[in-house]
Formats: sequence, structure tokens, C-alpha cells
Amino acid sequence: MRWKHATLLHIKDNPKDVPTYVFCCCLFYMGIRPGEAKSLKIGDIRGNFINIRKTLSNVPKRKIEKGFIETSTKEERSNRLLEMPYVFKKILDEYQLYLHIRGITKKDNFLFTYDGETPLVSQTQTRKFKEIAKKACLPEKKLYVLRHSHASYLLNAGAWDEDVARRMGHTVEELKRTYFHLYRTREGECVRLLDCI
Repeated sequence: MRWKHATLLHIKDNPKDVPTYVFCCCLFYMGIRPGEAKSLKIGDIRGNFINIRKTLSNVPKRKIEKGFIETSTKEERSNRLLEMPYVFKKILDEYQLYLHIRGITKKDNFLFTYDGETPLVSQTQTRKFKEIAKKACLPEKKLYVLRHSHASYLLNAGAWDEDVARRMGHTVEELKRTYFHLYRTREGECVRLLDCI
């Protein structure tokens, strides 16, 4: 796994970066695309599940008044109801309390926001993530690396291809094409197991 949970803890050094911290945890623990995470509303959280049905793109305000465009997900298979791991559910519960204290409680409020009405801006989150990487003495990466780390971790841990593909909103073929390098590593493990007979 390229990035570890401890890397995300560097964000916690600055309390005003709480939305960034939880946003990054969401990408890492849920494996969703940054645009899918930015589009999440409080109402998309359903118990231990997150309902993914849309994506969001930032657009310069000079081109569009709101500064973002919300659309349906990339493909039908990208619409999914994902169960949260306990560790992320705990982080999200604390974050929802943080939002509640700030009066951000409506189901149609953005989940990752500073005011409820405006989603986080990609460029700001990418810049903050690069600062975190630098503090942690890690190579600078894009936020997307958290999504890839989710898939890499699950595949290396032995999760079934079908389950990982569904979490990622991919087909099994897309998953294998994207993470081909991991499958080659696993083939070597198969050969080592056979050599032990």
C-alpha cells in the first residue's frame, strides 16, 4: 500500500482542516472518486452505508455562478451503496458532530464543506494533500492516490476481485487492467506456493 492511515493524521495538526482530513479518509477507506466524495450530501449517509449517485466538478466562477457542476456518476455501475468500515464510520460520526455544532445539519447540505452550501474545492484539497505528503516525507501525489491505495490494499489482502471492482465502480476487467502490476505480484506468490509442495 502506497499510503498509510498515519499519513492522513498529519492533517489533524490543523483544526480548520477537519473537512480535508475526513475527505481524505473517505477516499482512502471507501475507495470513491474525489468528485463522488465532493458531491456527497449529509442525506447520502444511511447508517453504515454511503449512497454514491452523483459526481461534482469544480468550474471557475467566472464561467458559472456556483463554481461547480453536479452530474450523475460516470456510468450506471458507478452508482453504488457502499458499506463503511468501522474505523471510517467512527471518523464520520465525529465529523457529523463537528458539522452539527456549526449548524450544518440539512440532508441537502454538502458533507465535505466549510459552510454547508459550497463543496470543497479540488485545487485547495490537492494543495493541502501535497503539504501533508511533504510533512510526512512522502513523494507528492494527487488525491487520487488514496483511491488507488484502497484498491491496492484490498487486492493485496486477498479480497475478491468482484468485491473490489464493485466498491470502485469498475468492472473486473477494468480493475485488472488498472492494477495489472498487482496481479503479476500475486502470480509470483502462486508459484512460490506450488514450489512448497
